[in-house]
Amino acid sequence: MTSHLNELNLKLQGKQQNIANLFGHINGFKNKINGFKNKIHYKKLFFIFSKL
Repeated sequence: MTSHLNELNLKLQGKQQNIANLFGHINGFKNKINGFKNKIHYKKLFFIFSKL
């Protein structure tokens, strides 16, 4: 997780960034986080139902 935060941090730095680029980087990061959340949720459901 920290590697993804570091990657986002590096993308947000620099003088050549405009608001559209920053917004895109942040939205991309949010999508990654949602993907991780969904993967964790799926694994929890699989674990619960495999025990039945």
